[in-house]
Amino acid sequence: MLSFLPKPTSTFVGKKELFGAYAAFTAELCFYVDWYKNMLVGKMEWKTLPIFFVAISAVLVAGCVADNGDGDVSANIVASDQNLADSQITLNRVDSPQDAWIAVFSDSDGERGELLGYAPVNKGQNSNVRVNIDINQVQNISQSVIVQLFSRQGGVNTFDVNVSQPITVNNSVVVKTIVITRQNGGGNGDGQNASIDVADQNVLDDTVTVSSVTSPQRGWIVIHRDENGQAGEILGFAQVQAGNNANVVVDINGTAEPGTQEQLTAMLHTDAGQQGTFEFPNGADAPVTEDGEIVQEEFTVTWQESGGLDNNRAIVNLRLIAQGFTSPVAMASPDDGTGRLFVADQTGLIYALTPNGNGSFESELLLDLSENLVPLQANYDERGLLGLALHPDFGQNGKFYAYYTAPLREGAPSGFDHTNRVSEFTLPDVNSNVADLNSERIILEIDNPQFNHNAGHIIFGPDNYLYVPTGDGGGSYDISAGHNPSIGNAQDKNSLLGKILRIDVDSQDANGLSYAIPSDNPFINGGGRPEIFALGFRNPFHLSFDSFTGRLYASDAGQSSWEEINLVEKGRNYGWNIKEGSYCTQFQQGQSPYGEVGGENSTSPCPGEEDQNLGLTDPVIQYQNAAREGGIGSAVIGGYVYRGQIQSLYNRYIFGDLSMSLQNPQGLLLISEPVTGTQELLEASELQIGNSNDGRLNMFVKAFGTDSQQEIYVLTSGVIGPGGTTGKVYKLTESTNNQNTSNSQQNTATDPNY
Repeated sequence: MLSFLPKPTSTFVGKKELFGAYAAFTAELCFYVDWYKNMLVGKMEWKTLPIFFVAISAVLVAGCVADNGDGDVSANIVASDQNLADSQITLNRVDSPQDAWIAVFSDSDGERGELLGYAPVNKGQNSNVRVNIDINQVQNISQSVIVQLFSRQGGVNTFDVNVSQPITVNNSVVVKTIVITRQNGGGNGDGQNASIDVADQNVLDDTVTVSSVTSPQRGWIVIHRDENGQAGEILGFAQVQAGNNANVVVDINGTAEPGTQEQLTAMLHTDAGQQGTFEFPNGADAPVTEDGEIVQEEFTVTWQESGGLDNNRAIVNLRLIAQGFTSPVAMASPDDGTGRLFVADQTGLIYALTPNGNGSFESELLLDLSENLVPLQANYDERGLLGLALHPDFGQNGKFYAYYTAPLREGAPSGFDHTNRVSEFTLPDVNSNVADLNSERIILEIDNPQFNHNAGHIIFGPDNYLYVPTGDGGGSYDISAGHNPSIGNAQDKNSLLGKILRIDVDSQDANGLSYAIPSDNPFINGGGRPEIFALGFRNPFHLSFDSFTGRLYASDAGQSSWEEINLVEKGRNYGWNIKEGSYCTQFQQGQSPYGEVGGENSTSPCPGEEDQNLGLTDPVIQYQNAAREGGIGSAVIGGYVYRGQIQSLYNRYIFGDLSMSLQNPQGLLLISEPVTGTQELLEASELQIGNSNDGRLNMFVKAFGTDSQQEIYVLTSGVIGPGGTTGKVYKLTESTNNQNTSNSQQNTATDPNY
C-alpha cells in the first residue's frame, strides 16, 4: 500500500515535511503505476476495467513516465562534433539524476533513427563517456547523430529503447545533436577541430598531464622545451586517439632543480608513418595544423620533488608466458609439482596452462562461466569473472572457487545492477584440466547496486579460511542509490559491501548458510555482520598474503585523489568514505559529493572521526592519482610481497597501476621499499622493464599472480575493457637487458587460441 503520505492531524504540517512526504509518495506511486502499466498493456483488456480506473491509470502512467528526472541533480549532455575512428565517440560530460543509459541514434529529419550504440552512466557527473558505435550504420562521411539520456527502468543490465524511458527535465527530454565524421583512424591533412588544453602545473615523477587533446586522427602529443619563443628540444611524447583524449600523461626526460620554473610547449603531431612509432623530425609524424597554424599550447611547469614515487627505479625483465586472452584478471597455481597456472579471464573463461617440457605451455579450457555472467560492456566494465582461488587441500579434493557477477537474483532489491557470487567447483580428478560446470555449489551472494566497485580477488589465508573483498556498491563517494544514506556502505557494519570478509567454506552454519563463521571474527558476538574481517574500503580489488610472514595486504582504488595499499588486520577500519588514503574527505551527512579538504594538514582526526570513535587506519603505501595535479595513474592494482629468487626484489611489495591514461595503455609496474610489517608509511618507485624500448609495459595492468615458487606474473591487456584478444601474461625475471618484450614470443602457450 502507499504508506508515505502524512496522516491528518491537528498539528500544522510544514512545507519541508509535506514536500518530503510527497516526494516519497510519488516514488512509491510511480512504482505501482509502472506495475499497473505493464499489467494493462500485457495482461488485461481495457474493456474489463472501469472507465474511471482506466482514465486515472492513464494520467498516472503519463505523469510517472514523463518525469524521470531528479530535482537534486541536473541532467545535461556536453559533447562536440568529432571524427569517428575506431568505431567510438567520446562525450565530454554527462550529468544524470540517476543511474542511466546514454544512447546514440542516427538523425532522421530531427527524429531518432537507428540505434548506433549505448553505454551506462552513473548518477551524478560522468566525464569522457565513451560509446562504441556500429560504424556500418553510419551511412555518410559526415552526418548528425542524436545523443539521448534514458533511465534504466526495465533495462538495468541491457539497454532496450522500447522499455527504458527518456529522462526529462521540466518536461523536456535530455538530448544533444552532434556531427560525426567517418575516418579510417589515420591519414594526413589540416587538423579538423584540433585543440590542446593544458594547465600550468608542477612536475612530479617526470610526468606532465595534458588536460585535453582533440585530434582529427591518431597522433602524438609532444612536449617541447621553449627556445626563444619556438618549440625546441623534445622532452617526451604520448600517443592519442582520434577524437577527444582527456588527462593525457606524458613521460618527460627533462630535469631541473626543485622550484625551477620553465616554459614548455605541448604540440599535436600526426602518426603518419609506422603506426605506433614516433617518427620526428626524421620521419613522417609532422605537426598538425589548423587553418595553417600549428596546433600547440604553451604552459609553465614548476619542477618539484617526487609526488609519492621516488625515481630510484629497480629493473626487471618480462617474459611472455601466454597471450590471446581478452582481459586476464586473476591467476592461481596449485602447489602439486605440475607447474600448472590457472588463469581467469574477465569474460568468464578459466584456462589451465601446463608446462610442456620445452619452456612453453599447453593450454586447455578449464571452465566456461560466460553463460552465468551478467552481460558485459566490451568498451569498459568492472563486472565479470573477477576472482579465482584454490582450496588449501586442492591436491587432495580438487576444489577451487570463483567470484563472478551474476544477473540480479530473485528477491534482490529493485533497481540493483547484479549479484556478486562466490561459488565452489570440483575437478573430477585432481590432475584433470577440465571442470564440470554442474559441480557448482553457491557459497555466498551479495547484491550490488551499481555496475562498478565489485572487488573480487578472493584468496585463502594461512588459517585456511576464504577471504572475500567487496566494493562499496559502486557509483561515486559511496552515496548513490543502494548505499546507506547516512554513512555509506563501507562504514555500515550491517552491510557486507566495502569490506573484507572471512568465511569457513569447509563447514556450514546452523542457520542454513553454505559457510560457517570463524570463531574469532570481530563481530561474531554482535555489533555487525559476523562475516566481516575488516571494513572501510572503496574497491579493494586485490588481496595477497605475504607467504613468509602471513600478513595480509589489500589495494584500494581511490576516488579522485589517492591510491592506496593497506596492511589489513582483523577488526580495523580503513577509512572510506571518511578518508581517501591518509587524507580526509569532507564527511558531513547530507552533503555530496564529499569535497576533499586538501593540504598537508588533512590527516586525522577527520570530521566525525573522533565523535564516533572510529580509530581509522591509514595505508602503508599511497600515491596521488592523475585526477590531482601532478599525480600519476588511474587505479592501483595490488600485488605481492616478493619471496622469489630475484634478490633485488626480495621483501618488497610489487604492485602496479592500471594506466597513466584511460585512453592509452600506459600501465605502471611499481615497487616499495622493504616492508616492515608495521603500519609505517612506505615509499614506492617505478619498476623499470629492462627489455622494453622505453622501460615501460605499454599495456593496461589488470592483475598480478604468483606461482608455487613465489615468482610474480603480471596480467595485461591492450584495451581497458573486456573486449578483443590483446590479453597477455608476463613473468617477472631478472634483468639482462637483452630482449624486447613487444617482440619476444618465447615461452608462450601453444594452444591455437593464443
